[in-house]
Amino acid sequence: MGGLFCGWTKEAYEKFKDDADIKFVFAMYRSDLLKERIQLRDNLNIPKERYLSFIHPTAYVAKSVRMGQANIVLANCSINCNAVLGDFNTMNTNSSIGHDTVLEIIILSLLIPVSVVV
Repeated sequence: MGGLFCGWTKEAYEKFKDDADIKFVFAMYRSDLLKERIQLRDNLNIPKERYLSFIHPTAYVAKSVRMGQANIVLANCSINCNAVLGDFNTMNTNSSIGHDTVLEIIILSLLIPVSVVV
């Protein structure tokens, strides 16, 4: 099955839960509502391994970077050597993570444009 499905994720998961080739993206984060949005995501009961990790073609990710599940890395981001990212991190356009940075114990990192983490 090719193409893109956009819609309410809970119904989409019910429809496609038996098709292991279908992955899901949750990108409804708002910095002022993070707790509520994380709870919404968790209430969907979608297994973590069914979420898509996406790295934009213009992003730089060093070969030594270790990333968990469901990370979204948008255009012109940079993740430098030996960085470690946990699950459900979103790097918005032009964000940067310095070498040897560890974000694995954070449930969600939402980096805004021109953020630099070292």
